[in-house]
Amino acid sequence: MPVRSNRFQKLVHMIERQLSGQAEVRQAIELPDRDTGNPREVDVVIEVPSGDHKLTIGVETITGKADTPWVEGMICRHHRTAA
Repeated sequence: MPVRSNRFQKLVHMIERQLSGQAEVRQAIELPDRDTGNPREVDVVIEVPSGDHKLTIGVETITGKADTPWVEGMICRHHRTAA
């Protein structure tokens, strides 16, 4: 398990890997921001080949309740990366 991962992230990673089929599932991955190129950490990344393209899905994990401020913070954090 990468140093930045926690037990819950590892669990999500294991579940996604079992369900993924042809997908590559990795945890605690830094993806480049599309605008700045700066690395942004994503807890679990699922990459699925689709024809000539690759679909990338980022999963953020949280222990406890994900309240509205947390969700809005994640939207803002990843909006520029996913745009």
